[in-house]
Amino acid sequence: MIRKKWGHKSGVVLSFPASQDLTIDQMLAAESEGVTTIILYGAGEDCRTAFLTAEDRPRASVGLDASFWERSNPPDRLSAWGSEAYSPYRVMAFNEDHNRPDRPWLIDAVRERVGSGPRP
Repeated sequence: MIRKKWGHKSGVVLSFPASQDLTIDQMLAAESEGVTTIILYGAGEDCRTAFLTAEDRPRASVGLDASFWERSNPPDRLSAWGSEAYSPYRVMAFNEDHNRPDRPWLIDAVRERVGSGPRP
């Protein structure tokens, strides 16, 4: 989530694990307080592959393997986040080639979402 104080360019990014379910009602309540919720979203297989191939930290040695990813990202959660109800909150985390976009593109996409302000 990013909190933006209107009229200022300050904010904070909070990241939650995939196991943290935020309901539409929670996100609407947060928006009423000036908190913009963004879900970095991708097809399940793209997310799983990115998780398993990340080189920034060892995974298997601490139990962060494919079964961990699957337990943390059940199909019903992925299906919900892909539904129309969540579309105002999504920023695509992968491009059409199933690769992650470069950071400047992702930052611009998040800024665009934050700049759109609260939903009517």
